Amino acid sequence: MDTVEHRKIITDELNYKEKSKYFKAFSSAQRPLFSQKVDNDTLYLSADTLISANPSDTLNYIMAIRDVKIFKSDLQAISDSLYYSDVDSMFRLFLDPVCWSDTTQFSGDTISLQLTNDAVSDIYVDKNAFIATLDMAEYYNQIKGKKIHAILDSSELVQMNTKGNAESIYFLKDSDDKYVGANKNLCSHMTFNFKDEEMVNTIFYTEPENTMVPMGKATNEDLFLTGFTWREAERPRSFLELRVISKSQQIANPSGEGNDPFEAEVNKVFLNDKQIKNDKKQ
Repeated sequence: MDTVEHRKIITDELNYKEKSKYFKAFSSAQRPLFSQKVDNDTLYLSADTLISANPSDTLNYIMAIRDVKIFKSDLQAISDSLYYSDVDSMFRLFLDPVCWSDTTQFSGDTISLQLTNDAVSDIYVDKNAFIATLDMAEYYNQIKGKKIHAILDSSELVQMNTKGNAESIYFLKDSDDKYVGANKNLCSHMTFNFKDEEMVNTIFYTEPENTMVPMGKATNEDLFLTGFTWREAERPRSFLELRVISKSQQIANPSGEGNDPFEAEVNKVFLNDKQIKNDKKQ
């Protein structure tokens, strides 16, 4: 337990090294559960294996390997693997990550959650970035691009920037709140500004293309961007479910032992973080 950073871990089995404050927690009867105070709330993190160390006074990191799940009251996420470091206070989710906030779903090759003053301030989606928001019934407002950067203030979305082959579909309504049509836009990049969880304006850059199709004539191609998948069924609903071991894990590796290729990949990030710390000291 780290009382200064308000962090703790619950686990059935743990390997621990005092000198580097290294621990490796793995699944036994239940999966290990890490928690940290964030945004006057608690962020819970679980995976089949959790690894952490504090090799110096200025560097602390945590790795989560296989079937990562995050639960916070206003934000949930899943991925195959995760890395967090105090160097930049950023959670990096690797391999098919998905993140949810209210009715909005983020997906891409990599998702990074930035903490600023113990609050989630930014969400970065890198490569094949896709955001979908359930509007009503079975209609989804959608945004995609090479990269997406969402900016939050007190857990509320205030701006979203989409760069590289940006596309969007938003549904238009009349004064009676009835659907009028699907509005599709394509351009190099887009900026969406929000207030009180409602979009107030949109800026399209570099020769935007716009088409609006009436709902009565709209086909699936008009209603959904390529790559759309709604994955609500995979969303964590409670921190209690995070410790449940999947059947595949019980069969494949009940002890949690063994090498994982992700550890090598994350070690590269870890070494880069360590170099950044050394550069700052110099």
